[in-house]
Amino acid sequence: MRKQIFLIIVAVVISATTGFCKTRSTLERLWDEYHKYEKLDRPKDQAETLLKIKTDARKIDSAWDFYEASIEYVRVCSSLQYTRRQELQAQMDREVEQFGSPIMLFYHKRYEMSIEGKVAFLLQNLTTFFQGCQISSLNLLAMTMITSYGVSIPRVWTRRQAH
Repeated sequence: MRKQIFLIIVAVVISATTGFCKTRSTLERLWDEYHKYEKLDRPKDQAETLLKIKTDARKIDSAWDFYEASIEYVRVCSSLQYTRRQELQAQMDREVEQFGSPIMLFYHKRYEMSIEGKVAFLLQNLTTFFQGCQISSLNLLAMTMITSYGVSIPRVWTRRQAH
């Protein structure tokens, strides 16, 4: 069964990667700005930029950018005020649920689910995964599922690699 699920996911990801493209110039510019502030060690500016990324990612329904920015926002703001860590994490958990992306929700809760729970979640949300989905989201799902079954694959995000 594991091999069948692995093959299904790989086939779906490969077939879905043909022809998908969305304008990402604004998000790419914001990520570059974030990395610039990161190198300059300006956490307040980093946090502000991450909020902009989250807002823009919501507008174009970019689950991966939203999720990555959310994680970084918790990390950056926690470094400014460590006592807010739990509050920020709880806020992120709510925002991930509210975003409405089953792929992102799956990825966010992947350590809380058993393998059987992951397969059930995948099957329950299978049609939703492929309605207007993004290639980066499909790759994220595939990597998560495949690594859950003990097969390691390289990162295959469509967004440029982190600096």
